[in-house]
Amino acid sequence: MKKGKVFGKTQIALAVMVVALGAAVWLNMKYSTASTAGTTDSSSKYLGQAEYVNAEVSLEEDSIDKYFANLKKERKEARDEAIGIIEESLANTGISADEREKLLLKSQEFADRTEKEAAIETILKAKGFYNVVVVIGDDDVNIVTLCDKLESSETAQIRDAVMSQTDFSASKIKIVTMTKSDVLNALK
Repeated sequence: MKKGKVFGKTQIALAVMVVALGAAVWLNMKYSTASTAGTTDSSSKYLGQAEYVNAEVSLEEDSIDKYFANLKKERKEARDEAIGIIEESLANTGISADEREKLLLKSQEFADRTEKEAAIETILKAKGFYNVVVVIGDDDVNIVTLCDKLESSETAQIRDAVMSQTDFSASKIKIVTMTKSDVLNALK
């Protein structure tokens, strides 16, 4: 090595590479934080964030499931209230045998409806209608389902499921479809 040389070619090349590496790191940090700085949604990714592989349940889907569960709960509460009134009437000692028989038949009718509604909902879930509520009334059957648009084959499947469990004709079956946005708006 020659005396008097402070920096050689290798030291200069090494210094240039260190400066280039520093510039690359700085540019990466500047542009990667700038592209995610404006996003505050929950779908942005974080290094080391746990993520379930097969479970893709979003908050929206969870809200929809809760909405349909709440509809079923409200149906059950209304039916339980009606049965409670019947039971109070049956406890009344002043009613006639004929009235008692009518109340017992009405109570049995409610039990039959509950059983048929559950059977129809099970059949519809097996056919791919996962968010569905069936309400059997005195004169008709109402089905509420999550669907953007029902195809005629899907309508036929729903009507077939209802007609296989009840004595209602197709004209007495009412199908109400709700989109995801309808459900989310109803929750507000």
